[in-house]
Order: sequence, then C-alpha cells, then structure tokens
Amino acid sequence: MEQIVCEKRTYTDRKLTHAHDYVQLLFPLRGSLKLITATHEMRLTEEHAFCLPPHTEHTFYALDRNEFLVLDIPAEKLLPYDGKVIERHFPLDDKWLALRQLLLSEITALNSDEFRLELLMDYTFASLLTEAKAYRSIAYIHRHYGRKINVHTLADLEGFHPTYYSIWFKQTFGMTPVQYIQRVRLEKAQQLLQTTNMSILAIALDVGFSHASSFNRLFKRQFACTPTQYRESVRGQSIGYNRKRNVSHNIAKS
Repeated sequence: MEQIVCEKRTYTDRKLTHAHDYVQLLFPLRGSLKLITATHEMRLTEEHAFCLPPHTEHTFYALDRNEFLVLDIPAEKLLPYDGKVIERHFPLDDKWLALRQLLLSEITALNSDEFRLELLMDYTFASLLTEAKAYRSIAYIHRHYGRKINVHTLADLEGFHPTYYSIWFKQTFGMTPVQYIQRVRLEKAQQLLQTTNMSILAIALDVGFSHASSFNRLFKRQFACTPTQYRESVRGQSIGYNRKRNVSHNIAKS
C-alpha cells in the first residue's frame, strides 16, 4: 500500500482476524463493530473512534447494520511519528466530529486529491499525540483521589482489559496504579499540612485514606518523617523566616 485510502466501509457478522502493515483509523458513522486486540476489547460505536497501529493483530465483526469511515495510511507516511502511534480508543468530541466531516467532504469532492488528505492526516496524528499526553484515567485520579478508586474503572476509561491496564500503566508511568494513587494522595496531604490546621486524621480521610495509621506509615515512607513531624518542620521554618524579617525590619527602621 503506497497511497492513503479514505472511504466508507461496512462490516458483516463474520468474525475475522488479521493484521496489516498500515495504520488504520476507524470512525463509526452508524452501527457498531466488535473489536479485539491484545490490549483492547470493545464495542466500537458512534461515540468513539479507534486508531490501529501497523502489524497489530485484531479480531473484528459487526454487531448490527453499520457504516464506517476508514482511513488507511501507509506506514512510510507516518515516519515523523515513528514509534509514537499507539492503539487509541478516543471519544468523538466536537473537534473529532469536525475532522470526520472534513474527511467525508474530501472523499465526496469532485476534485479530491491526496495532498489534502495528507494535510488532514498530519493534523489527525498531531492531535492524537497531543491528547495521548493527558490520559483519561490520570485525569480521573487527580479529580477523585479523595474517593475509593477502582482499577477496573480506570481500565474502562482507557478502553483496556483490566488485567492489561496495570501492565500498561507501569510501562508508561514507571509505577503501578495503586502506587500512583498513593503518591497523588500523599502530595495532596503534604499541601494540606502546609496550608491548613486540619487534624492528621481529617487530612488522611480527606485525601482518601481509611485509617490514620496507614496514612502515617506511607507518609513516613515517602517523606522520611511523620505527618506531625513534617507540619512542625514547616511551621518552624515559617517562624524562623518571620523572625528574620522582623529583625531586618527593625534594623532598617533604626
């Protein structure tokens, strides 16, 4: 395959498994498709799109009457993004709906040409790489760190198998999801110890720990001191700083 192919396709209920040496973008127009890879298993519907990297074995079959806009892109067209094109299951927000409409307009235009498709392709993958920096499960953790967070919920946000999500997370972020959640909670607790007079128990509960004992143990492991010791050291530094300011101010006045 040497040229970009952009066209409408329909799929049957016959289950097929294969891989190809080009990148494929699937934009549902109506209906749905069952799609299974080593890291994803989903029903691809009109609310989402999917990016399939080269040489990715996948199984697919239709669940109902369907129509998809499919963009097949030779791997050599994506050399600037080499090694960065990953499987993505992403929602069709206003930006992606507008891009889908531009692609549809291009394939129905009388004077359609590959140059414009390449421009749209460049925009597509620049957007995908930008969005990949802000994973949905990470945003969820930072919004809901004070609540109980289920790894299955995080996996669903990324469209991964729950059993694969932890492996993917550690490969991507260098720690397990549980370790990441703990780190976020401890950093939030650190801020509260610096800026509030809340009790240690209240802070522990506020950032998502069920017991002050586990909070104390993990905090000491992370910062080499207990929460109480940390608060005292921060306040001691603040008092020392204020005393120095007062002395300097009195000297200046005299």
